[in-house]
Amino acid sequence: MASSDQLVEIPREDWTTLRDLFQCDWPKHEFAYYLLGNYVNWMEHHETIDVKCYSLNGDWRKNETFVLKDGFEIYFYSKAENDNCEILIRLLSKVRWDSCYEVSMDYLEKFHPAIMQIISDRSLTVSSSNLAHYYFMPKEQALALHASSMPVGFALHKLELKDLDNIYVHWPLKNHISYEAGYGLLKRLILLNENVGLFNEKGELVSWCLSDQTGAHSDLQTLLAYCRKGYGRTVVLELAKRLAKAGSDSKAQVTAAPGIPGGLVSRTVNYTGIYNITAIRAYDRTLNRTGQAHMTGGGLYQRDERMVCYRQVVPHREGKDRHIEDQREYRFSAVKPKDSVIVEQQWIHNGPIFSDLPTRLIKRNPSLGVYDANDRLVAWCLIDQTGSLAIFQTIPVHRRKGLGIALIERFSKQLHDKGQLPQAYIVESNVASRSLFEKLGFNAVELWYWTKVHKQVL
Repeated sequence: MASSDQLVEIPREDWTTLRDLFQCDWPKHEFAYYLLGNYVNWMEHHETIDVKCYSLNGDWRKNETFVLKDGFEIYFYSKAENDNCEILIRLLSKVRWDSCYEVSMDYLEKFHPAIMQIISDRSLTVSSSNLAHYYFMPKEQALALHASSMPVGFALHKLELKDLDNIYVHWPLKNHISYEAGYGLLKRLILLNENVGLFNEKGELVSWCLSDQTGAHSDLQTLLAYCRKGYGRTVVLELAKRLAKAGSDSKAQVTAAPGIPGGLVSRTVNYTGIYNITAIRAYDRTLNRTGQAHMTGGGLYQRDERMVCYRQVVPHREGKDRHIEDQREYRFSAVKPKDSVIVEQQWIHNGPIFSDLPTRLIKRNPSLGVYDANDRLVAWCLIDQTGSLAIFQTIPVHRRKGLGIALIERFSKQLHDKGQLPQAYIVESNVASRSLFEKLGFNAVELWYWTKVHKQVL
C-alpha cells in the first residue's frame, strides 16, 4: 500500500463520464452503471443532497474504481480484474470510517475479502451481514410482460408523500436504522425514484414496491390481510414495465434463504439470477451503538441502562376508554411551574446530578399534567432536552383509572398537531411502560444506552 495514496473527490460534472465507463460488457457492470446513474439523476433534481464520490489519487479513468458516500451508506465498485482487490483496498483504507458511528454497504460478493480486511484493519464490528441473490431482467423482456388481473376497484398508482408514514411503519429495517436516516431515505425514494403502489376500492394502500439507490426493486411489502393473493407479483411486474418504459432494466436483491416470498416473486416474473450481493452493517468498536464513548478507569465507575427508543409515526386513533367515567373528575392542562416541586419529589432520579431538571423542563418545554377536582397535580409527562416524552408518572393512589394512557395519547396528539414526532426512551426492563406506549401505536426503532459515570471516592 503506497504511503502517498490520497482520497480524491470526483467532481460531480464527471459523474456521467464515470458512469459510462461501466456500460461495456453489459450487464457485467450494470450495478455500478445504474448506481451512478441514479445519483446523477438525483443531483439534477436536488443539488443540496450531500453525496460524495471519491477515487484513489484521482486515477478513476485509469483504474475504473470508485467509492460513493451517502450519509451512513457507502457504495463502491471496481472493474480491476485479478489484482486481489488491491486498488479497492487501498481506496477503502483512505475512507474516514470514524466519521459516522454506523455504516451500511451493499456490494458484490467478489469484493467481500476487501471489506473483511478493512473491517479487521479498522477494528470495526459487524452488526449484521446478509447474502442476497441478485436477479436481473432486460428492459426488452419487461416490456413484453403481460399485466396481471386485479379485483374490481383496485388500481396501481405511483406512491405519494401521503403514503410515507404507512410505508415506514411496515418497513422491515425500521428497527435497525435510525428514524432520521430511514424515514429520510424512504421519502427520497418515493419522491425521486420509480415506484408502484396497489390501492384497494377504498383507496387504501395494500401492496407496494420501491426502487432503491442502485435502481433495484426494493421494500416489496403487502399488508398481511392481503397476502397470498398475487398482489406482490402484480406490483413487481408493474414496476418492471414502468422502469423499462423509462429505459431501465430491472433487478432485485433477494435475501439468500430458500422459499422466501421475494425470491419466489422474482422467479415467477422471470428474473434471472446473475450474481450475489452482500449487505453488511458495521460500526466502530470504540463507540457504542448510540455514538457515546465507553469510559473506563481513572477512578470512574459507570452504570448502564439499556433503553428502547419508541416513536409514534402515525397519530393514534382514539378508541373507547373503559375508564372514561373514572376520568370525569380530572382535567388535563400544562403542568404549572409551582407544581414542579411535586414532580421533583416524586422523580426516581432526583438528586445532585439532575438538580432542578424537571423544574427547568416545565419552565422551558411543553408539558401535560392531570389535575384532580381539588386542582392537585396527580399525573404528568414532560419533554426533555432531546425533545422526547420523559419523566412520565402517576401518583399511586390515582393509578388504575387510565390516566397514564389518556395523558400520553393527548400529549402525543398535541405534538403531532405541531408537526413534531412523539418519541420516548423507556428502560428495556420496564414492561408496563413499554406495553402502554405500544398500545398507543408507538414502535420500537432503536436501542440506546443511558450511561451515568461517577467519580469514585478513593
